Amino acid sequence: MIRETVALLGTNRGYRLLWLAQAVSLCGDWFTLIALAVLVARGSHGSGLAVSGLVFMQLLPGVLIGPGSGVLADRFDRRRLLVTSDLARSGLVLLLIPAAASGRLAWVYALAFLHFGLDRVRAHALGPGPPAV
Repeated sequence: MIRETVALLGTNRGYRLLWLAQAVSLCGDWFTLIALAVLVARGSHGSGLAVSGLVFMQLLPGVLIGPGSGVLADRFDRRRLLVTSDLARSGLVLLLIPAAASGRLAWVYALAFLHFGLDRVRAHALGPGPPAV
């Protein structure tokens, strides 16, 4: 399986670009999650309840937005959904800068909810796997 994937990465330019873009996106997602957890912990003076609120904001979009994002992936071009959701998530991460500077955790929670909601759209746009895109 790994040998075939490596061969496909070497021969298929489109698949290689998609794979690299998703690897960068995945790294960015983890950095964002870690930064959000640190930001919320510092902004709440180490409150575990505040950090668990962030985890709740990470999981809630899967319940509320997840079913609708599957419909979006079926109705619209998956490539456009991938690009649009990644660009929108990048913009939301940039909006976290003034939200963090304001010191109001409600803004951070709202932006985190939107960010993880768009991640659900991106996940459904990937569908059964990258070769389908």
